[in-house]
Amino acid sequence: MRLPVSVQQRPDEPPLSLASRLALANGYPSLQSFLSCTPTNMPAVYRGDADAMRLLSKYSGIPAGDISRFAIPLATVGDHWHLGEHKMHRAMRIGRRHRYCARCVVEDVKIGESDRPFSRTYVRASWLTKATSACTKHRCKLSERQVAPLEYGDFSRFVARNFEQIELAATSLECAEDVSLDRYIEGVLAGRKTNAFLDGLQPYVCVNLSVHIGRFAKRHASAKDRAAFKGKHTTALGFEIIALGPERIEAVITSAVASVRPMATELKRFFGSLLRWLRTNARNPDLRPVIDLVQAIAIRCLPLGPGDVFATRVDAERRLHSLKTATATYGIFEERIQTLLTEAGLIKPSELTSAQIYFDARQAHEVLTAALDTATSPEMAKALGLSLEAMRLILVAGLIPCVEVPTQADVRIYYRVRKSDFEAFRSTLFEKAPVVRINCGLVTLASAARKCLRQRTEILRLALDGKLGSLSKIDDTGHLASLLVDWAEVYEKLETQLPRNGSDALDQSHLLNARKAERRLAAASGTLRELINLGLVATANVYNPKRSRVQEYVLASSIDEFKKEHVSLARLSDILEKFPGKVRADLDRRGIGSLYEPTGRNSRYYLKKDICSLLSKEGAEALDA
Repeated sequence: MRLPVSVQQRPDEPPLSLASRLALANGYPSLQSFLSCTPTNMPAVYRGDADAMRLLSKYSGIPAGDISRFAIPLATVGDHWHLGEHKMHRAMRIGRRHRYCARCVVEDVKIGESDRPFSRTYVRASWLTKATSACTKHRCKLSERQVAPLEYGDFSRFVARNFEQIELAATSLECAEDVSLDRYIEGVLAGRKTNAFLDGLQPYVCVNLSVHIGRFAKRHASAKDRAAFKGKHTTALGFEIIALGPERIEAVITSAVASVRPMATELKRFFGSLLRWLRTNARNPDLRPVIDLVQAIAIRCLPLGPGDVFATRVDAERRLHSLKTATATYGIFEERIQTLLTEAGLIKPSELTSAQIYFDARQAHEVLTAALDTATSPEMAKALGLSLEAMRLILVAGLIPCVEVPTQADVRIYYRVRKSDFEAFRSTLFEKAPVVRINCGLVTLASAARKCLRQRTEILRLALDGKLGSLSKIDDTGHLASLLVDWAEVYEKLETQLPRNGSDALDQSHLLNARKAERRLAAASGTLRELINLGLVATANVYNPKRSRVQEYVLASSIDEFKKEHVSLARLSDILEKFPGKVRADLDRRGIGSLYEPTGRNSRYYLKKDICSLLSKEGAEALDA
């Protein structure tokens, strides 16, 4: 049976609001008292149960389908609930509150056809979710009021009892800076499609994506953008970005990546809440379009490949490598990869870390694959029948050019050479060497080295230079132990080419090793190296046959010249018979500065010409002594 007084349902009105207006218009003291006279109850109306909707349709004359459009069905287990057809996150529930725009309420009451003013005001569907925070019509923040359990849902009665306060509050509402997101959510609830990208997402996904993209954009904004973003709400900024579609989202992310160049271990910190949100919802089908989009962008602008994890495990082809990921993929040292790619023009010299230098994986593949045609020191040692140490001595002597040399920081201790260089080394030694009998009067390289008091590498250098006519072999195994030479010929060649031992080079008065140079300088340990680095003491690189390598020596003359023009603080302290700190303070007070500011406990030096005027005749003589 239709009630005596009917009301007109609004297009965006939920069923509980309609029931409240019916109760007030027909003189019931409350919604609860009205529903107590019917076979239904408030939760059933709130949920949009079929029986409750038929009953309301019967009382109001409005089709049940129209009444139930914005019902809120009972939520299933999970993080989401439905407002009509649209899914919302649980954090977007308003709870047991009346949520409204005070200005809309005042307009409803004062403008309308009904004789009962308070039955005119109604709840908008957009007020039932925290996906919206403002009224798009009046561009003001929504108001909230906690209510008792029995009063919840009876919005018309609430307005009737509190209208004076609501009317007063309507005059001083907080303005909303931006209502673009609120307007979009209202449009979605009304069934309007206005954005090809966002319309494919649930409303709660749009809101959360706006929040996280906004945070990301603000965090990585350039100085120019930071000024433009100042005072702009994070969510509004994020919605402005995502509303422009995937291209704009990609532009924001790639710009931030290009500026920061994050390492793989820093992705969580770089992306912040955006990546945490995507990973938390990796199995949520509602977020699948967003996850696929952001992950595809990340793969295009970050060194990610199969097996890596971004939001989910990456199974797409790698687009970019870093020096670090390329080392793991190809097994080549980072320094060599950087050299190869710089020579190929794929990267430019950079001071970034190895994990921050990115390059195109496809273009680099050909270069790095070709570089893999190498042999390691263990492989070469096996081919030549040598121990690893013997092979290392050959490589250290420079008999085969190395493309990778281990450093103290490297876990791997092997060397790497191009296979072509190794084959050239073997070919030079073995191809033209005739096969002879063992007892032909020739000796092995090891035996010749012992007889001549030389290193085997010195003999190999002669052989590679084609200076040993007696070079022969006893078989075709390719082992160095199978090579034979005339040790007398070796002795003669080495005696004419190099000194018999290193003593002539090492003991020359004008060349000093580090220990002798420090002794000659008579300064604190470490001072010599600092003087060399500053260019105050000269050095020379001279071949040391005893060690079969070029070695750095200090020129004795440069130390003598330095000492002739300079005096250390310690020496000056001895001459003046004063504590060094006091001497230095006196010199500083007179404006006499040291030659340089030493590091650590290295010696401090002064120019003698600056000091002489301060010394007595005896002190000056001691200074020149």
